[in-house]
Amino acid sequence: MSEKSKTWLGHGSFPGVWNFGDMILNSIGKTSTKRTSQMKTVSQSSLRKYANHFWQRQKAKDDPKDKIAIEDIEKGADPVPWLRDLYSYKLPHHKNGIINIVIFESRQEVENLLIHEYMLCDDWMRERNLLPPPDTTTLGGLARTFLDRGYFSVPRNDRHYRYFHNWQSIGSLNNVISREERPLIEAVGDGKHEIVDGWGRLLPFVALLHKGLAFHPFESFLASKDE
Repeated sequence: MSEKSKTWLGHGSFPGVWNFGDMILNSIGKTSTKRTSQMKTVSQSSLRKYANHFWQRQKAKDDPKDKIAIEDIEKGADPVPWLRDLYSYKLPHHKNGIINIVIFESRQEVENLLIHEYMLCDDWMRERNLLPPPDTTTLGGLARTFLDRGYFSVPRNDRHYRYFHNWQSIGSLNNVISREERPLIEAVGDGKHEIVDGWGRLLPFVALLHKGLAFHPFESFLASKDE
């Protein structure tokens, strides 16, 4: 996969402020049931909390280029500028400055997520013969393409493949996308949402829905405009 398309999905934790998985949900007291862009809001969040979340996962990758950033963040530096410098494509559009934690409550909501156009035709997709039909724009359609082309039938080291087979062996999608693995999506108008970070775990999730596993709710960051 091209560097632009890569997302590290590892686990890890930082001391002190990095233990925020539950903090986001508990920081406001009572959780909200407000609907945001047709999705239920669990709690308010912020770009900084999302950036903390990103770097917490990124730490496990042990990538040398992240070393200085992680050390600086652990000392209390703002994680957003580091994210902007090193992984700007993992940030929402600047117009979407409101960040909330939302919950996916149905299969349709996750299958209708849009994919960045550049990801549909990048080198990673070409090398694996996964270029989808021109009318494919949603995660559900792309998952069907992966299944139809036999992507998950050929052993490979891609994270999509690993997640698919690990979760399939468990036989359930319950909590496979945990609070520590929340994706980031953003509103793009007309009630539609596009994946910013997390398609490496969202795609095998949907592919396994197509294979017959039952849907289970999970949380996500949502970036949107102030209404």
